[in-house]
Amino acid sequence: MRERNVFGKRISRVNFVMVLLVLFLVVIGVRFGMVAILDAKLAELQAQQTDLNRRIASIVNASQTSTYHELGEIIDELPTEFDQLGIANDLSIARGIAGFASSDYQEGIENNSDNPFSAALPNRLKTVRVTISMTVDDETKIPDYLDALADLDRIFHVAAVNADVLDVGARLSLTLYTFYYDGNPS
Repeated sequence: MRERNVFGKRISRVNFVMVLLVLFLVVIGVRFGMVAILDAKLAELQAQQTDLNRRIASIVNASQTSTYHELGEIIDELPTEFDQLGIANDLSIARGIAGFASSDYQEGIENNSDNPFSAALPNRLKTVRVTISMTVDDETKIPDYLDALADLDRIFHVAAVNADVLDVGARLSLTLYTFYYDGNPS
Protein backbone atom coordinates (compact mmCIF):
# COMPACT_ATOMS: atom_id res chain seq x y z
CA MET A 1 0.00 0.00 0.00
CA ARG A 2 1.04 3.50 -0.63
CA GLU A 3 2.20 5.60 2.26
CA ARG A 4 2.07 8.95 0.43
CA ASN A 5 -0.57 10.54 -1.77
CA VAL A 6 0.06 12.18 -5.14
CA PHE A 7 0.99 15.47 -3.45
CA GLY A 8 3.58 13.83 -1.26
CA LYS A 9 1.59 14.00 1.95
CA ARG A 10 1.65 11.00 4.21
CA ILE A 11 -1.61 8.95 4.13
CA SER A 12 -2.95 8.39 7.63
CA ARG A 13 -5.41 5.55 8.32
CA VAL A 14 -5.85 6.55 11.96
CA ASN A 15 -8.29 9.39 11.17
CA PHE A 16 -10.82 6.96 9.66
CA VAL A 17 -10.65 4.72 12.76
CA MET A 18 -11.07 7.72 15.05
CA VAL A 19 -14.12 8.94 13.13
CA LEU A 20 -15.61 5.46 13.29
CA LEU A 21 -14.92 5.28 17.04
CA VAL A 22 -16.50 8.69 17.69
CA LEU A 23 -19.53 7.73 15.60
CA PHE A 24 -19.87 4.50 17.56
CA LEU A 25 -19.73 6.40 20.86
CA VAL A 26 -22.35 8.89 19.65
CA VAL A 27 -24.70 6.05 18.62
CA ILE A 28 -24.25 4.35 22.01
CA GLY A 29 -24.89 7.67 23.81
CA VAL A 30 -28.05 8.32 21.77
CA ARG A 31 -29.30 4.82 22.55
CA PHE A 32 -28.81 5.28 26.29
CA GLY A 33 -30.50 8.69 26.08
CA MET A 34 -33.50 7.24 24.26
CA VAL A 35 -33.80 4.42 26.80
CA ALA A 36 -33.74 6.96 29.64
CA ILE A 37 -36.41 9.11 27.96
CA LEU A 38 -38.64 6.09 27.30
CA ASP A 39 -38.20 4.87 30.89
CA ALA A 40 -39.28 8.28 32.17
CA LYS A 41 -42.33 8.26 29.87
CA LEU A 42 -43.23 4.73 31.01
CA ALA A 43 -42.98 5.75 34.66
CA GLU A 44 -45.21 8.76 33.97
CA LEU A 45 -47.82 6.60 32.20
CA GLN A 46 -47.75 4.05 35.03
CA ALA A 47 -48.31 6.85 37.53
CA GLN A 48 -51.27 8.11 35.46
CA GLN A 49 -52.71 4.60 35.31
CA THR A 50 -52.36 4.17 39.07
CA ASP A 51 -54.02 7.54 39.66
CA LEU A 52 -56.84 6.71 37.26
CA ASN A 53 -57.41 3.29 38.85
CA ARG A 54 -57.43 4.95 42.29
CA ARG A 55 -60.01 7.51 41.13
CA ILE A 56 -62.18 4.80 39.58
CA ALA A 57 -61.96 2.69 42.73
CA SER A 58 -62.96 5.66 44.88
CA ILE A 59 -65.96 6.38 42.65
CA VAL A 60 -67.02 2.74 42.68
CA ASN A 61 -66.58 2.50 46.44
CA ALA A 62 -68.40 5.79 47.03
CA SER A 63 -71.35 4.75 44.88
CA GLN A 64 -71.48 1.30 46.48
CA THR A 65 -71.60 2.66 50.00
CA SER A 66 -74.25 5.25 49.23
CA THR A 67 -76.69 3.18 47.21
CA TYR A 68 -77.54 0.18 49.38
CA HIS A 69 -81.27 -0.37 49.62
CA GLU A 70 -83.45 -3.09 50.98
CA LEU A 71 -84.96 -5.32 48.31
CA GLY A 72 -88.48 -4.31 49.32
CA GLU A 73 -87.63 -0.64 48.68
CA ILE A 74 -86.51 -1.14 45.10
CA ILE A 75 -88.68 -4.01 43.91
CA ASP A 76 -91.18 -1.59 42.35
CA GLU A 77 -88.38 0.18 40.50
CA LEU A 78 -87.12 -2.97 38.76
CA PRO A 79 -88.31 -3.96 35.30
CA THR A 80 -90.60 -7.00 35.11
CA GLU A 81 -88.93 -8.60 32.10
CA PHE A 82 -85.57 -8.94 30.41
CA ASP A 83 -85.01 -6.03 27.99
CA GLN A 84 -81.71 -6.42 26.13
CA LEU A 85 -82.40 -3.50 23.78
CA GLY A 86 -83.20 -1.22 26.73
CA ILE A 87 -79.94 -2.15 28.46
CA ALA A 88 -77.94 -1.53 25.27
CA ASN A 89 -79.69 1.85 24.83
CA ASP A 90 -78.90 2.85 28.42
CA LEU A 91 -75.24 1.99 27.91
CA SER A 92 -75.20 4.03 24.69
CA ILE A 93 -76.81 6.99 26.47
CA ALA A 94 -74.19 6.83 29.23
CA ARG A 95 -71.42 6.84 26.59
CA GLY A 96 -72.99 9.90 25.00
CA ILE A 97 -73.38 11.73 28.32
CA ALA A 98 -69.74 11.03 29.22
CA GLY A 99 -68.76 12.62 25.91
CA PHE A 100 -66.04 10.33 24.74
CA ALA A 101 -65.60 8.61 21.45
CA SER A 102 -64.85 4.93 21.79
CA SER A 103 -63.47 2.44 19.38
CA ASP A 104 -63.43 -1.34 19.56
CA TYR A 105 -66.67 -1.15 21.56
CA GLN A 106 -67.92 -4.58 22.57
CA GLU A 107 -70.68 -5.40 24.99
CA GLY A 108 -72.02 -8.72 26.15
CA ILE A 109 -75.41 -9.07 27.84
CA GLU A 110 -76.08 -12.39 29.58
CA ASN A 111 -79.56 -13.08 30.98
CA ASN A 112 -80.02 -15.26 34.11
CA SER A 113 -76.37 -14.96 35.13
CA ASP A 114 -74.93 -15.95 38.47
CA ASN A 115 -75.67 -13.88 41.55
CA PRO A 116 -72.82 -11.34 42.10
CA PHE A 117 -73.51 -11.15 45.84
CA SER A 118 -72.69 -13.51 48.65
CA ALA A 119 -76.27 -13.34 49.98
CA ALA A 120 -78.98 -15.34 48.23
CA LEU A 121 -81.56 -13.47 46.17
CA PRO A 122 -85.23 -14.41 45.78
CA ASN A 123 -85.93 -16.83 42.91
CA ARG A 124 -87.98 -14.28 40.99
CA LEU A 125 -85.21 -11.67 41.08
CA LYS A 126 -83.12 -12.32 37.96
CA THR A 127 -79.65 -10.97 37.31
CA VAL A 128 -78.27 -9.80 33.98
CA ARG A 129 -74.49 -9.68 33.55
CA VAL A 130 -73.17 -6.94 31.27
CA THR A 131 -69.54 -6.93 30.12
CA ILE A 132 -68.18 -3.91 28.29
CA SER A 133 -64.81 -3.52 26.61
CA MET A 134 -63.73 -0.42 24.70
CA THR A 135 -60.86 1.88 23.88
CA VAL A 136 -61.63 5.48 24.85
CA ASP A 137 -60.01 8.62 23.51
CA ASP A 138 -59.72 10.43 26.87
CA GLU A 139 -59.08 8.46 30.05
CA THR A 140 -60.14 11.37 32.26
CA LYS A 141 -63.75 10.92 31.14
CA ILE A 142 -64.04 7.37 32.53
CA PRO A 143 -65.35 8.61 35.92
CA ASP A 144 -67.95 10.66 33.99
CA TYR A 145 -69.08 7.46 32.27
CA LEU A 146 -69.45 5.67 35.61
CA ASP A 147 -71.40 8.64 37.01
CA ALA A 148 -73.66 8.62 33.93
CA LEU A 149 -74.36 4.92 34.50
CA ALA A 150 -75.27 5.65 38.13
CA ASP A 151 -77.61 8.47 37.10
CA LEU A 152 -79.68 6.33 34.72
CA ASP A 153 -83.10 4.96 35.67
CA ARG A 154 -81.82 1.39 35.45
CA ILE A 155 -80.11 -0.02 38.53
CA PHE A 156 -76.55 -1.13 37.83
CA HIS A 157 -74.17 -2.88 40.21
CA VAL A 158 -70.55 -2.24 39.18
CA ALA A 159 -68.67 -5.48 39.88
CA ALA A 160 -65.32 -4.76 38.20
CA VAL A 161 -63.60 -1.85 36.46
CA ASN A 162 -60.23 -2.09 34.75
CA ALA A 163 -58.61 0.81 32.90
CA ASP A 164 -55.26 0.47 31.16
CA VAL A 165 -53.76 3.80 30.10
CA LEU A 166 -52.43 3.78 26.54
CA ASP A 167 -50.28 6.35 24.71
CA VAL A 168 -53.53 7.98 23.58
CA GLY A 169 -56.60 7.25 25.69
CA ALA A 170 -57.25 4.08 27.66
CA ARG A 171 -58.58 0.55 27.36
CA LEU A 172 -61.65 0.17 29.61
CA SER A 173 -63.22 -3.10 30.74
CA LEU A 174 -66.33 -3.17 32.92
CA THR A 175 -68.46 -5.88 34.48
CA LEU A 176 -71.89 -4.68 35.51
CA TYR A 177 -74.99 -6.37 36.82
CA THR A 178 -78.55 -5.21 36.45
CA PHE A 179 -81.71 -6.88 37.71
CA TYR A 180 -85.33 -7.51 36.85
CA TYR A 181 -88.18 -8.98 38.85
CA ASP A 182 -89.67 -11.83 36.86
CA GLY A 183 -93.39 -11.05 36.82
CA ASN A 184 -94.16 -14.36 35.09
CA PRO A 185 -92.58 -17.14 37.15
CA SER A 186 -92.23 -20.39 35.30
